[in-house]
Amino acid sequence: MIRIAACLILFFASAAQAQTAGPSLEIRRLAVAPVIDGVLEDNWKNAVVAPGLTQFQPREGAPVTEEDVVYLGYDNDNLYAAFVAKDSRVDLIRANLARREDIFTDDFIGLIVDTFGDRRRAYEFFANPLGVQADAINNSGSEDSTPDFVWYSKGKLTADGYVVEMKIPFKSLRFSAAAKQPWRIYVFRNIQRKNEKDLWPPYYSNRGDMLSQSAALTGLKDIGSSSKFDIIPEFTAARVEPRAPLTAAAHLGEVNLRLGANLRYGLTPAWTLSAALNPDFSQVETDSPQITVNQRYAIYTPEKRPFFMEDADIFLTPINVNNTRTIADPGYGLKLTGKQGLYTAGALMAEDRANGGAKVEIARFKTDIGQDSSLGFIYSGREAFSGDYNRVSGLDGNFKLDETHTLQFQSLGGYTGTSAGRDIGQASDVNLSKSSRELSWTLEYDDISPDFQTQNGYITRSNVREGSAFAGYKFWQEKGALQYWSLSSYYSRSYSHAGLFTDEDLYVKGSLMFPKQTSLSLTYRPNTLERYCAVAFRKQYATLSFYSELSKFLAISADLTAGDGINYSPYPFLGDRKAWNLSFTLKPFARLQLTQTLLNSRLNKKSGERVFNENLWETKLSMQWTKEASSRLVYHYSTLSHCGFADALVSWVLTPGTAAYLGYDVNFAADGGPLARTTETLFTKVSYLFRL
Repeated sequence: MIRIAACLILFFASAAQAQTAGPSLEIRRLAVAPVIDGVLEDNWKNAVVAPGLTQFQPREGAPVTEEDVVYLGYDNDNLYAAFVAKDSRVDLIRANLARREDIFTDDFIGLIVDTFGDRRRAYEFFANPLGVQADAINNSGSEDSTPDFVWYSKGKLTADGYVVEMKIPFKSLRFSAAAKQPWRIYVFRNIQRKNEKDLWPPYYSNRGDMLSQSAALTGLKDIGSSSKFDIIPEFTAARVEPRAPLTAAAHLGEVNLRLGANLRYGLTPAWTLSAALNPDFSQVETDSPQITVNQRYAIYTPEKRPFFMEDADIFLTPINVNNTRTIADPGYGLKLTGKQGLYTAGALMAEDRANGGAKVEIARFKTDIGQDSSLGFIYSGREAFSGDYNRVSGLDGNFKLDETHTLQFQSLGGYTGTSAGRDIGQASDVNLSKSSRELSWTLEYDDISPDFQTQNGYITRSNVREGSAFAGYKFWQEKGALQYWSLSSYYSRSYSHAGLFTDEDLYVKGSLMFPKQTSLSLTYRPNTLERYCAVAFRKQYATLSFYSELSKFLAISADLTAGDGINYSPYPFLGDRKAWNLSFTLKPFARLQLTQTLLNSRLNKKSGERVFNENLWETKLSMQWTKEASSRLVYHYSTLSHCGFADALVSWVLTPGTAAYLGYDVNFAADGGPLARTTETLFTKVSYLFRL
């Protein structure tokens, strides 16, 4: 009853918030569509010029340090933008010919477009000075970079800076069916070497999140809102040694052949139905290197498969009950997502052929409340073909109390059935936070019962009641090389449902931030308690971290952790742990990138006897021949397990959906002798986007 009463109070408090008018910009229809080639032409004469940008980092509200002009226009089918970004030091502009999404160590410009005008969810379109793209979804300040959208950009360096032109098809966006569109917008520029981020309209972190301060984009009317039909057939051929026939595939000798398709139908401008039929979800991209030895919890691996990435943000909740990487071998997938007025909804159904087979069903519904708040419901179920099942459902809410304070909650019930019986569990999370330019703090409480499971999700542990508190303060500097220094502290305390004191964590952290993305931080944990296998271990350790983009040619990161550490298997004890990570990226040319990563984790007994010493080495060499064509070599090796892999990939990606890959992978291991090949794969994958 207390939770229900609190939600009702917040419901009416949020609904009473008034929406401020704020800045606006009237966009103009272009008589002739501009050519997207990175060269300004007369067709931009009728476009509207956006007002001048203002810094929001590092000096919020200060004038920008470099000039820029932004043109905006539209026609029946597309939104257009042209950025003229001047720079007093053209030789220091960071611009690399890289793969899509790999631009965030460069200078870049962008548009943030809220197509429903509700200040909750927006598309982000970014491009570096050479026109290389990146995109994302912004959910009230939280960014999700997993979706990929079809749009076009070209960029060129000039004598006094650079020019980038964009064309964003309305078919790639979702918006209401209204004749006059209520869109909102931000114009963005990033100057990487200065850590400078500029925006129009101005953004002030003490006045709410970014989308709540966006500008109204008026004048958009009678734009293309016809339904769209995207078909992406894909073909994969792979030869694997030792031979491993794939399910749902044809076989030509030792070659596996698989034909599949992804389909997307725009029911309305706001609702989309997607399907994946016999898809090939082989990993073209390699996962980031991670130390896996002596880990208490399973390693989390992010989603990279296009069907699951699209509109993934709709299914996000505070407790992760939708980790689609658990769908290991989909036979098919269906998904419906969209927004109607105050309501956002999504439904996902898929067949997982792995581990005996199962049907996965996920449903999501959310309603907007007031200007910035929402209340939602989620259901996540896995029905195994053996008859076992796991079903999770519950409510969640996100309430903006004022410009800087937010209350989030989620409450779930879980039901798991096997041949041995039925388990019922619950999980809940409550989070109260403040976020401003200087001060941020969070109070959080988590409660997960012993029998709670989410087989479609990811939680590290059950049977826990944990309270935590975080506070941090940034001391911004108006002069000098130091941009800010910060102090923060965190404390958490955990109990089992039987009342056993299980964990305690306390840390203090200090950080320094300089230009060239140079940061240095020290984290100290003086007395951490971790209970494992009925043994209470007290640990003390510290971590020193450094990152810097020293020049346009070199970036380096390093971490060093030293102190106490637990050995988890085969029996627990406290030892001396040291771990360090070192990674550097060389960009000797705009097209070439070499990344070297070294990871080490070692544990000794208190007597000095070595328990393990894991070294992980990964070398990645990438060559971007054109914006569309690239090649990559990866070498990965673990000294503890004496195994690794080598990977070669040639890619051609015209747009998301239209791509071709040719790859070779070899895995090797030393089983008591010299390194020997264990598996070898040669594959090709081709897909093409037909947009009707």
